[in-house]
Amino acid sequence: MLEFLPEKQLQPPHEHAEEEFQHVISGSGTWTLNGKESPIKKGDLMYAKPWDMHGISNTSSDTLKFFVMKWVNKGVVKPVKK
Repeated sequence: MLEFLPEKQLQPPHEHAEEEFQHVISGSGTWTLNGKESPIKKGDLMYAKPWDMHGISNTSSDTLKFFVMKWVNKGVVKPVKK
């Protein structure tokens, strides 16, 4: 579980080999996925597949709490960027 103070971001959008689910437990913020930003709130579930550029930030005046689950699937290869 992670917790962000108001107006904070854990890290800028990033990518990795793991698949990832993020579930918002409380608060609200912004989810970024492959350059598109979407508002998030309590109860929302986000998913990033391997090598998706993704990130989350707290854009509210309340603490944002969310649960993260990551795992690596065998055979995931980093795609070649054109």
